[in-house]
Amino acid sequence: KDRGVRKALNLTGTELNALPIRVEPFKTTQEVAEAESGVRNAMECFLQNVPHKATEGMVQGAMEKFGTVASVRLILKDGMPTGNAVVMFDDKASVSKAVEANGNFFINGRPVSVDFSKGKLL
Repeated sequence: KDRGVRKALNLTGTELNALPIRVEPFKTTQEVAEAESGVRNAMECFLQNVPHKATEGMVQGAMEKFGTVASVRLILKDGMPTGNAVVMFDDKASVSKAVEANGNFFINGRPVSVDFSKGKLL
């Protein structure tokens, strides 16, 4: 098994259909969160496409299925909702669960995108 992995990793930089390829070892979502530069807090996630009529309580209630929510902050611009929110959990595992649900997570019937927080909006 390890020999096959090494062979696959050695393909990095070779060309396929005249394009260079890159092969990397598998990383869990938690490993990606910890390795990404710019990740301010691995216990936060960033939500997009949040319904504009959603309240912090509604977002918290929806996110609690992933773990204990420490805080929710709806992002506003000129006092109006932007459809974005930052949710902080009590532990990193809860954030990973939420991010893994990306694409299958809804608030009030609206699909919501979930990703690791980069801390750029604070």
